[in-house]
Amino acid sequence: MADMSSKQVVVESSCPCPESEVVSFRHYNNKDHTYKYLVPGTINQLPYLEFIGAENNDRRILFEIKKLHDDIVTIKSRFANALWYRNSGDWIIPNGSDEQALDRQFCILNASGEGEGPKYVRISSVGADNKFLTCKSPEEGKPECLIASMDSENGGMLLQVVSHPHFATAAASPAGDEN
Repeated sequence: MADMSSKQVVVESSCPCPESEVVSFRHYNNKDHTYKYLVPGTINQLPYLEFIGAENNDRRILFEIKKLHDDIVTIKSRFANALWYRNSGDWIIPNGSDEQALDRQFCILNASGEGEGPKYVRISSVGADNKFLTCKSPEEGKPECLIASMDSENGGMLLQVVSHPHFATAAASPAGDEN
């Protein structure tokens, strides 16, 4: 498949997607995952390809796809690029730099949805003593955005979490404490 790292797309997201647009890929740990490819889209003017887990329609993840070839996907997340997590789950998400995009794995432990009040995402870094990453409260004047920062011991990774029209259901409660 073609290298998509240099392409930027501005297309409205839509759902459902054709069954012909089902994409499978394998993590470096040889665990197979299948996602339905929706359509290219943007969030806050940032390019995205939107995938939904084929096995559970409630677990939707937004990724910027850097490379897609030979059933191997290279995924990049970085500060100012948005990821949106919803619902608790045990998905392992490849993450990291361009050079080591499959070097890090993160497991969603708990996440709140949209709605009134602060929103939280907590994930555990696999292989890093289970240090937790918890989103801070939205910045004043920017209720749609949270910034989650990991401490320097775990790489200082920053994620920007945004709301999205596909996720309109408020969660019952935010994530628990950080322990």
